[in-house]
Amino acid sequence: MEERVWVKDFFDRWTRRGIARGQDEAFYAVLRRVDEKTLRVPMDIIERQMPQDREEEALLQLWRAWNQYLAGDKIGAKAVVKHTRKALARRPEPYLFLGIMALMERQRGIAWKMLSRANRLDGGNQQITLLIQRFGIRQPPVLGFLDRAHPINVFLGRWRHRLTASG
Repeated sequence: MEERVWVKDFFDRWTRRGIARGQDEAFYAVLRRVDEKTLRVPMDIIERQMPQDREEEALLQLWRAWNQYLAGDKIGAKAVVKHTRKALARRPEPYLFLGIMALMERQRGIAWKMLSRANRLDGGNQQITLLIQRFGIRQPPVLGFLDRAHPINVFLGRWRHRLTASG
């Protein structure tokens, strides 16, 4: 599947901007062990890590939720990630995971919100910016006085897309 390629590529390249090398050691040790074919991390690698504090434990919980998501429990995994947002206030990782999950489900609006939030929290991280750009820039609603999700805007937006894509 094509999504495996861009997810693995992002995981291979991503590090937090300005983070010291020794910080979040457990999280990054797991990050480097994402399997290329399944995108999972072996649970024994996650369990072998020795978190130094509650924040690092919450970061490891994100990897457990990631494996849970890939195993098919999408709702449960997202609930776990949303719960970790409280423990990881002002950190981009929960928003990254939610954004990637939304992209995998082709929920571009949600992905845009989550990845943009992660990018703001990480000071304009180049890898997050590249990930957002990979999926294009959202056009403004055709009728600005209506909500983006209004059926008229949805119809006109699709029509505009067909016209510009074919030309």
